[in-house]
Amino acid sequence: MRFQELHKLITTIFSPVTVFVIFSNITLVKVITVIHHLNNERFQDPLTHLLNRRSFFEKNKVIDFGNSFYFLIYFDLDHFKAINDTWGHYTGDLILKGVSEIILNNKKANDLVARFGGEEFICLISAKNEIDALHQTQRLKALIEQTVFMNNKIRITASYGLTSIKNL
Repeated sequence: MRFQELHKLITTIFSPVTVFVIFSNITLVKVITVIHHLNNERFQDPLTHLLNRRSFFEKNKVIDFGNSFYFLIYFDLDHFKAINDTWGHYTGDLILKGVSEIILNNKKANDLVARFGGEEFICLISAKNEIDALHQTQRLKALIEQTVFMNNKIRITASYGLTSIKNL
């Protein structure tokens, strides 16, 4: 059915104002969907669905550092190029998603987690003190390194840095 025929059929059933509202609402829903999608692309890494670098920096601006202790953890997956070269980029992507899930499943509600680069991740965490932050970091590193990815029995290691911060 062509648009003109559809329009004539609908206007015979409904008033022209109602038809305009129906089509306007459909258009509005499409516009809202596109805006939501673009916002997700702006703030999320499309592969891991973690925050991206830009979003990480924007979101940390609204954190009230107050009297809390905050620490920055930087993770880099070791020899990741070799995984992509040996097993392929699809497998590498699945491993990145798996690492992201590990990090997300072990973060506190107010922690910020982002994919910072290809195989680099950054976490802004709150902790009681330096010892607590180190324990959180070591636990996360151990979880990543103890996980066997894929049916290929791939294990990875990660290098990390940890520092206390006052403001970003």
